[in-house]
Amino acid sequence: MKRVGLLRVARRFVLVMGAGALGAVVCSTGVYLFVPAPVETTGAGQSGGGTTLRSAPARTTMGTSERRALDLLRRAGRAPAEINYQGTKLFKSWSRWGQMTTTAYIRNVPGQGVTVVANDGSGRGVSGQRSSQLESADVKPDLSDSALATLTQAYRVQIGGAERMLDRAVTRVDVLRLSGTVVGHIWLDDATGLAVQRELLDTAGRVIRRSVFTGLSILPAVAAAPSPVSDVSDCADGLSAAQLADLAEEGWDLPGTQLAGLTQVCARTVGTGADRSIQLSYSDGLFTLSLFAQQGRLDPAVPAGFSRRQVGSTDVYLRCGLYRELSWARSGMVYTMVTDAPDSTVTSIVEAVPTVTPDDGVLARMSKGIRRVGSWVDPFH
Repeated sequence: MKRVGLLRVARRFVLVMGAGALGAVVCSTGVYLFVPAPVETTGAGQSGGGTTLRSAPARTTMGTSERRALDLLRRAGRAPAEINYQGTKLFKSWSRWGQMTTTAYIRNVPGQGVTVVANDGSGRGVSGQRSSQLESADVKPDLSDSALATLTQAYRVQIGGAERMLDRAVTRVDVLRLSGTVVGHIWLDDATGLAVQRELLDTAGRVIRRSVFTGLSILPAVAAAPSPVSDVSDCADGLSAAQLADLAEEGWDLPGTQLAGLTQVCARTVGTGADRSIQLSYSDGLFTLSLFAQQGRLDPAVPAGFSRRQVGSTDVYLRCGLYRELSWARSGMVYTMVTDAPDSTVTSIVEAVPTVTPDDGVLARMSKGIRRVGSWVDPFH
């Protein structure tokens, strides 16, 4: 049975993982551009099902605060196409496995997209080793009508209050689980509509992601030119339900359209021949993940920055950064996940995938391989 190096594949293709209505992008180096994608679900931070839809119908029953909050979010969605700006931004991520901090220079030109030049990450995992993991930035949120409809199927939004940041008047919009607990905040500049800070919280109320402008300059208006940026979240080349069913017949153990409160928004083939893998992208409008699956064994050559950890009852390779990268092997399959989802969601996914119980022979072979390899530290994302 072949050995698989999915960590390399995951890093190469993370740009297509998409993002939720508050935005997210991850990439491997220096300069990058981003466009996110909408999805429907009931939320990674709460239980529930949902159906596989590119966008969801908006709820018809909304209070005044929620309607006003949605109006502000729609304005924020239009702002990058209208506002010429530059600034510096701080990004932080926390989890039980570690934390990550990095900064970046942001430049937005209407019609040309967002350019991000990120510094090296400064985070350290719980082992004390420095993480040089992928740079990540919550840069250009998808606040289209369809994305906001998706968001409001899984969460509620409301006006949180008036505040000041960077000597500018801002309005805080709170994102709440359907249970009423807060899952996120986004601060919107009153003058321009730009999102100047974002926070995501876990179910215990702890901040697990934060992105905030530490400096922001509004520049003179420029004539908008046609954007050369293609939508990296496009799923025109995605696999159909029939093609996924054929893969299952061939022995590919892949999760379905719902995964730990996240809804599958795209499935595609990555690579060919021996390097072929299947990428499944999931989101709930706030949190995202890409799951790469490949038949074979986990490569025993441990990549730099990764170490052996146990997530639930499963041995994994884990790397902590603004997004978490985890890789594990069972039942003749190797899975690599890149995500910013809460720790509890990560654990439930690792425990749920693969979906079938492996035979004893496969388990024995995999456990030997895992012992030879080790596992990762930290996280997203």
